[in-house]
Amino acid sequence: MYSAADLPPVNRTDAERQTDHPLMQAWMKMRVSKTFARDDVRDMVAPVYMGLIKELDDQMGRLFQYLKELHFEWSRQHHNRITRSAEIVEKMTDGKEPPGIMIGFVDEDELRKDGRSLPKHIQ
Repeated sequence: MYSAADLPPVNRTDAERQTDHPLMQAWMKMRVSKTFARDDVRDMVAPVYMGLIKELDDQMGRLFQYLKELHFEWSRQHHNRITRSAEIVEKMTDGKEPPGIMIGFVDEDELRKDGRSLPKHIQ
């Protein structure tokens, strides 16, 4: 998928190694840091890493698209299944709903049985 030719050029200077920050000094002395500072290791590992990131990005894109479609379908079918506060319920149902929290009904016919209807903004 990717090769060493796809990598941006390395931008290293000796000045960046001259730091008084203790964490950076410790990091540069670690074996893994010394290994990844070698060009041959970077040219082998970085393209693999870029491929893994691409795969992850593609799969997350698929997941987000699925969730977007799922949410659209769910909200289309259950647009009135929304939890609301007591004040909003009272306004929505013209005071016919008992105070408290209402979780919506399945469809309009179920509401009509009790003399209620969907709010005007949903109809």
